[in-house]
Amino acid sequence: MRKAKSTVKTIEITQAVRSTQLNGLSIRKKQAIGLLDGELLAAGNNTIDVLNKILAKLNLNRTEIITIYYGTDTKPAEAEQISVGIREQHPQLQIEVVRGGQPHYNYIVSIE
Repeated sequence: MRKAKSTVKTIEITQAVRSTQLNGLSIRKKQAIGLLDGELLAAGNNTIDVLNKILAKLNLNRTEIITIYYGTDTKPAEAEQISVGIREQHPQLQIEVVRGGQPHYNYIVSIE
């Protein structure tokens, strides 16, 4: 079980609640921010761009499936747009899009 847990990566995309400097990033209030396994790695004005910045930092060669859980404030069409972009870059991956319904995160992405 521990081995399986260590191979799963989790990306969370949400909005900054205040302006700050952290991990070498200058973040403005309400800007999209992205965390990988709880560590802040990206910030930007667009949730899709922030998610793509984090995905670009990962080696997805051993990845089999990516599940995108979209939150209550996210339109299903936007989540599908993200899945299409990932499929274009990584056609070998299985991509699932699920309405997660989480209130504070635009996206929670599981990478296995």
